[in-house]
Amino acid sequence: MKAAKILLNACMYTENPPGVGINTREAYNALTIRLNANNIEYTVYAYNKKGLKNPQFVSEIKLPLLLEFLFRRFISVHRLIWNIFYLPVIAKKYDLVYSFTSYGSPFLKSQVITVHDLICFQYPKQNKFQYIYFKTILPYIIKSCKKIVVISEFTRQDVAKHFKVHPDKLQVIYCGHDHLTDSKVVTDESELKKLDDITGGKPFFFTAGASYGHKNVDKIIEAMQVLPEHLLLVTGPNSAYYNALKKSTVKKGYSNIIFLNYVSDGFLKLLYKKCVANIYISAYEGFGSTPLEAAMNNKVSVVSNKSVLPEIYGDSVMYVDPENPEEIKNALISVASPGFNADVYKIKFPGLINKYSWGNMADGIIDVILQGLNKKSNQAA
Repeated sequence: MKAAKILLNACMYTENPPGVGINTREAYNALTIRLNANNIEYTVYAYNKKGLKNPQFVSEIKLPLLLEFLFRRFISVHRLIWNIFYLPVIAKKYDLVYSFTSYGSPFLKSQVITVHDLICFQYPKQNKFQYIYFKTILPYIIKSCKKIVVISEFTRQDVAKHFKVHPDKLQVIYCGHDHLTDSKVVTDESELKKLDDITGGKPFFFTAGASYGHKNVDKIIEAMQVLPEHLLLVTGPNSAYYNALKKSTVKKGYSNIIFLNYVSDGFLKLLYKKCVANIYISAYEGFGSTPLEAAMNNKVSVVSNKSVLPEIYGDSVMYVDPENPEEIKNALISVASPGFNADVYKIKFPGLINKYSWGNMADGIIDVILQGLNKKSNQAA
C-alpha cells in the first residue's frame, strides 16, 4: 500500500522562536514518532532547522529570488505571502497539510490548522498585522479546513463564537511543556554562575513572556515594591511593551527589577528552579504555559484568575485578580513568607504534568491527521 504524504507547516519556527514557535518545535518532535509508526511520509517547512528532529525532512521556507530579497526582513509579510500563494503550489504533491499555527491558505482544501487564541480581537491595537489577518484572511482559511485544532476549551468557544464554526469541526488538543524537565534540558556550570552574577545571591521572583500589555508585567513590577529585598527577573522579546517596561522601571528608580531578554532553555529551567515563585497574571491566554513549566521544575505559580487559566490549572496554582493591586501584593508577601505551605499546590503537580505533555498532544494530532487522510481516501473511492 502506498504511504500517505503530508506537509507539516512550521512557519512560526524561527531562530529565536516565540511561544507558538516553541510549541511547534516540541509538537513536531513528538509527532515524528507517530508519523513513522503509521507509515506516513512527511516534509516539514520552517524558517529554522535547529532543534527539529530528522532535519533531512526539513525544508527552509523561501520565496522566489526577488521576493526573498524584498521581504525577508519583513518576516510577517514574507510568511503571509508564502502561506497564501506558495504553499498551495507545494502542497499539490501531498495528501494533507497540517499547520501547527493558524497560518494556511484559502486556496487549500486538504488542510488542518491550529488556532492558539483569538487575543487580537480582545486587543486589536496590540498586533495590528495579526488583527488584520484574523479579520480578513483567516475566516476563508477556516472555511476551507477539514478540521481546526484548538488548544483549550476556552479557545474552542472563542473560535466557535467569532467564526460561526460548527462544533464538530473543532478539536481540542491541549499543549504540553515537558521539554524543560531535568531529563531533557541540562543546566551547565556557566549558567549557574551567570545567574549568581545577576542576582548576587538575592531571592527572586520570575515572570516570562513580557511581550504585550495584557501580560500585566507592569502590575507585577509595581507589586514587587512591597518586597524591596527580593528581585524580579523578567524575560521577554524585544517588543515595544518590553522596552517601555525597562524605561519606566529606570525612570521610577526601581532597583529590584532585572530584564533578561531572550534566554536559552537551560537558563530558563534554572530560573524556574531557583525562583521563589513564578508570576503569571495575564489577562488573556489561549493556554498559558509558564505555570506548567514552573510546575515541571517543582515551583509554585501566582496566576491570573482570568480567561483559560483556571481551566488549565485547576487548584494547582495560587490565583489573583490581575486588576487588584492589593491582591497581587498580598500573594507575593504570602509566597515569600517562611510559613508558606507550597505543598498544598505541589501535591497537584504530577497530575498536571501527566495531563499536559507533548506526547499527549502528538497523540491528538496524529488522530486528526489520520481522520483527514481517511476522509480524503473515502472521497476518492
